[in-house]
Amino acid sequence: MATVLKRGKRWYAIYQGDDGRQRWKAGYHDKNETLKLARRLEDDAGKIRNGDIDPATEIKRAERAKAIDQHISGYESRLKAAGRSANHVDYTIQDIREIAEASGATNARHITVETVDRWKLGQMEAQAQGVKGTSNKTINRKIGSVQQFLKHLKSSGAIDEYVLFKYPKLPTGGKHARRVSRDFTRDELGKLLADAEKPDRHALYNFAARTGLRMNECRQVTPAFFNFEHRTIHVPKDVAKAKKDQVIPLHPELVELVKGLCKDKASDERILHVPDKKCVNRNLRADCKRLGISIKNVSFHSLRHTFCTLLARANVHPAILQKLARHSDLKTTLGYYVHLQRVDELDAIAKL
Repeated sequence: MATVLKRGKRWYAIYQGDDGRQRWKAGYHDKNETLKLARRLEDDAGKIRNGDIDPATEIKRAERAKAIDQHISGYESRLKAAGRSANHVDYTIQDIREIAEASGATNARHITVETVDRWKLGQMEAQAQGVKGTSNKTINRKIGSVQQFLKHLKSSGAIDEYVLFKYPKLPTGGKHARRVSRDFTRDELGKLLADAEKPDRHALYNFAARTGLRMNECRQVTPAFFNFEHRTIHVPKDVAKAKKDQVIPLHPELVELVKGLCKDKASDERILHVPDKKCVNRNLRADCKRLGISIKNVSFHSLRHTFCTLLARANVHPAILQKLARHSDLKTTLGYYVHLQRVDELDAIAKL
């Protein structure tokens, strides 16, 4: 028989479930309302046992009653169980929460074509003002994250209709294409690394070009990163973009340079001088102009592109190249970071 029990300030409904076992459900601060809930739950369970109610219908009803935060947490667990990378899970859940909050959604049904349209228009307005992270490609990715979330909810019965079916994507080609940093030729890199006019910059460029570390990763390098006995660099997960510990070899020609940078430094003291992004890129372009190097599409990330391209030209196996670049997908390495030219094709044919 359904009853109630008070724990703290809340009453709990106690009833017999459809499997005959005793069930507890958090009720209300009011005893009578909680007792009504307990009786209703027990009555529904009895109807399920007698075949008067379809259990699947009850499951759908329970799913639809959940708050959107519960659905998002459940979807996060689903992605992790599917073996998605931590980075993929993080940005997918952030995308969903961003659009859900912009929609004012407390329930999954509150995410509609109209609310997504409003969010998208806001992003496009921010894009026109030059706000970072509002490119067409990023907007499409975030909407794609919500589409997959809604598909998941449709399959679980939490929503009746997948409202973003064939939702229009923004163009990403032509003038909307992302500007990709170019690589330096071997001669250009040689000039840059031979330039000793700015010792701090010389050390930074040399280190970045021979390790492939990103700007923010270079900024946080300390003596603790290095194992000189095994000649390796350990990039901890709180520094690495992929949010996981990574280990890469230390170039032989960097050993003495790094030892010198680490000298008299505490284990947690940064060894490279890396100012803010705008300043770093401005300095690099100024050095290139002074050395007669074209600055078209040049950024600090060009050093990482150069690292990958030179490895590819050295006929490094693609799997090793991907591992050294620390990419989760080989398509990223070969599609964005390796810049082979016509002469590379001619050299390849000549080897036949």
